[in-house]
Amino acid sequence: VDLLNPENGASFVLVCAPAGYGKTTLLIEWAQALMKNGTAVAWYALDPSDDDPIPFRSYLIASFIQALGPIPELTQIAQLLRSSPEMDLQRILPAVINAIVLSDRECMLILDDYHLIASPAIHSALAYLLEHLPENLRIAIGSRSDPPLPLARLRARGEPPAAIPSSR
Repeated sequence: VDLLNPENGASFVLVCAPAGYGKTTLLIEWAQALMKNGTAVAWYALDPSDDDPIPFRSYLIASFIQALGPIPELTQIAQLLRSSPEMDLQRILPAVINAIVLSDRECMLILDDYHLIASPAIHSALAYLLEHLPENLRIAIGSRSDPPLPLARLRARGEPPAAIPSSR
């Protein structure tokens, strides 16, 4: 948990290991430590039904609302998604980013079991979010395999994902 703390400067953390290695347990312990220090934690535990941009975007917004409270900008986005189900996930991300910035709170988005996501639209939207990450948002992903995200580009910019050594 100490290796994951914000002091390491990583805006993106990837916890990648086979099944049964404790990824979720580690992320839960870290989330609890972050919340004790006042960081808002948006937790999204993925399952196979989330491999569709429509439910993914709704649950993503709901996780931010749960973490940051019903701030008007996020509530408006959630209402827009209910009234316009065809709305593209990537089109709403600038508004989501602005809402997080306006919240003026440190926030951590944790996406657990990301290996269940195969949708190119979701991967593209998450890559967009990583490329436009506001200063008050960090992202952590728990996965059994490296996600198809611009990991090399993040490393080249000097923003490598925090590496968590395996203890097994």
